[in-house]
Amino acid sequence: MSTKPESIIFDFHATLAHKEHSVTNEDVMGVLHKGGIDVGPQEWEAAYRYVFFIEFPRERFRNWTEFEGKVLEFLGIMASDEVIQELCRIHEEKNVWRLYPEVPEVLEALAGDFALGVATTIPSFLVVPVLGDHASHFKFIGTGDTVGRAKGSRAFYLTIAEELGAEPSECLFVGDDPLLDIEIPHSMGFHTAHLTRKGEPPCEVADSHITSLREVESIVGTLNSN
Repeated sequence: MSTKPESIIFDFHATLAHKEHSVTNEDVMGVLHKGGIDVGPQEWEAAYRYVFFIEFPRERFRNWTEFEGKVLEFLGIMASDEVIQELCRIHEEKNVWRLYPEVPEVLEALAGDFALGVATTIPSFLVVPVLGDHASHFKFIGTGDTVGRAKGSRAFYLTIAEELGAEPSECLFVGDDPLLDIEIPHSMGFHTAHLTRKGEPPCEVADSHITSLREVESIVGTLNSN
């Protein structure tokens, strides 16, 4: 017997929220060099990405202090508390996120009928504050630290579905990234909706194609599990 999805999983970055401003390598280099630390921007970026995708999900860092400390440790740097605190400050203040305007109304409309989830590697200590009061609409906010894996592994998607009390075939995955949000979950049996806000080429394997989250409610009824 075929049924429509009972759970909806949303990507975070570029689906629920977008960055208005980001910390730059120049910002970081300024802090490090002022503290007497000689590290190049490529070294920092490589270490940061390694920690973000590998160490952070494994160790489930709870805040920027733990995160920045691990990046410095990976680089073999003994930094003062002042340097670490300043790195945390610029990441907290200069990374500016905003929800897309339609998100509050969409979540309000869907929450009563579906178990909602989030899927992102981005830390929960960043995601939850951006969602604000709207975080209560989600049954499970799947992040690198709450799942314990980076987005892209099969275990990541299966853990979120399990937390929502659903099989992949009972979930609709909504996101903008053709590989991480569409192709991988689609190959695992998830329903998928490719969000293209700016006219990007649609992913061919997606079950649905949308240009706004306002379209999610209308397409759910057209999706049947096999």
